[in-house]
Amino acid sequence: MAVGTATVRDALDVSDSVLSKHLGALEAAAYLRRRRLTRKPFARVYTAGGGGATHSPETEAGRELFLAAARLIDTAR
Repeated sequence: MAVGTATVRDALDVSDSVLSKHLGALEAAAYLRRRRLTRKPFARVYTAGGGGATHSPETEAGRELFLAAARLIDTAR
């Protein structure tokens, strides 16, 4: 059964650090296994001034960035 960390943290009313410490101990004792279930894709663009912007693939800018990256990867092969 998969349960999100935020769900467990809120149900137990503990901080992230406390939950992480105890989950680590339970994992070391082989009572549970932690893994990331979903990782949402994104494109991050950095500017010359050091700033940056993150774009989701659902946005027009994000779609264009993902397509451009795919073309670069295909060209490099």
